Amino acid sequence: MIGVLKKLLKWGFNNNTWAWFHILAGGLLAKLFGFWVVVVLALGWEVVEFLLESGGSFEKCKKTYGSVERWAYDSIGDIIGAIVCAGIVVW
Repeated sequence: MIGVLKKLLKWGFNNNTWAWFHILAGGLLAKLFGFWVVVVLALGWEVVEFLLESGGSFEKCKKTYGSVERWAYDSIGDIIGAIVCAGIVVW
C-alpha cells in the first residue's frame, strides 16, 4: 500500500505537470456547473486523452509515458485532483 501511495504522489502529482491544470479546471467547472459534471468530465477526459494520444494502443502509451503503469498513475492523479478540488469548491 505504501508503494502505491508513493507512486501516486510521484507519478500522479509531483511529476505530472498537467495534474495542476486538471485541479484548476475541476475547481472552476464545479463552481460553474456542479460537482457531478466534474466527475463525468474528469473520467471522460482521461478516456478521450488515451484514445487521442495512443490511438487505443498500450504500445504507443508506453512510448509516451514509459510504461502503462506510469500512464495509469498519471491518469488517476488527474482524476483525483479534479474531483477533490471540485469537492472542496462545492463544500
